[in-house]
Amino acid sequence: MNSADQLDYALGKLEGTELEQAMREVEIDPSLTTRLETLRHELGLFLDDDDEAFEPPAGLADRTVLFVKREVKRREEPVILEMAPGRTRLRREDLAVAAAIFLASVLALAPVILRGREQWGRASCQNNLQKVGMRLHQYAAINHFYPFVDSEEEVPHAGTIVCRLNDAGFSIDPTDLRCPGGSNATECPDRLPKLREVADIMKVSPDEACKILGTNDYAFHVGNYASEATYLDPKGKAGPLSAMASHAIPIVADRPAFDLGTVLEGNSPNHGKQGQNVLFADGHSGWHRSRTVTPADRDLYLNEQNRPAYGLTPVDAVLMPASFKVQSR
Repeated sequence: MNSADQLDYALGKLEGTELEQAMREVEIDPSLTTRLETLRHELGLFLDDDDEAFEPPAGLADRTVLFVKREVKRREEPVILEMAPGRTRLRREDLAVAAAIFLASVLALAPVILRGREQWGRASCQNNLQKVGMRLHQYAAINHFYPFVDSEEEVPHAGTIVCRLNDAGFSIDPTDLRCPGGSNATECPDRLPKLREVADIMKVSPDEACKILGTNDYAFHVGNYASEATYLDPKGKAGPLSAMASHAIPIVADRPAFDLGTVLEGNSPNHGKQGQNVLFADGHSGWHRSRTVTPADRDLYLNEQNRPAYGLTPVDAVLMPASFKVQSR
């Protein structure tokens, strides 16, 4: 894959046979995978078009502190009076003015520092999503579909997507499943479990199994019904998302707020409910300020019946938190 192909792959412009060929090259060349991940990260930072961001003048904080120190020192220096030599002292009023100047400079810089931290968190989170997406694409390139969660299995939970990748040899670093801006209080595991391990724990303690699956900050596409006609058929079953799915279908995103199997309203808590990073089937990702990320899908986390269950049509994508049990209807 030459440099131009790598750039097109990172931007999600490859299609058809070119995309399949690129995926095969990525699969057999670990160094190419690393280069593509780095390229996506750098492109994400370069293409950040958030026009609200701005940079403070260079060295503003240092110059402000230096000015205050000089002003205090100047006022403490002795002043020789014509008829009454002596030393003037720093008045309380002067100290108050200096303190006010320093406080004002700190308050002026606070929003800039906070804004920079938020942008770093979004970029780092998007980079993690790209790493997870790379493993999903590698799995799909071999199996011709993305990992699927069957509601009738022993562990019908969204988090088994990660276990299936692990079992297939596409393991993910546990730290890549944590959003830098997330609020997940659970400890990051040293390694990710295999599906059989989780199934054995589920038989003894379902709560413990869900806790193990929930040690990440993302939500996953778990499958949907192939067509509306299949959904209307009482015997119809959901299936996996095809590897050649539309670029407009999301496959991984920041997880939503939830409680006891219910998805709560609003954006993901990972970024202060300001929005969520979303990765799509063609490999491109972006920042979205609402849960409607495509015109054909009203809610990223709920199906057309406003439920956290399988999507009812091919374009009705539903991304579920890892600890959620997948429901057929």
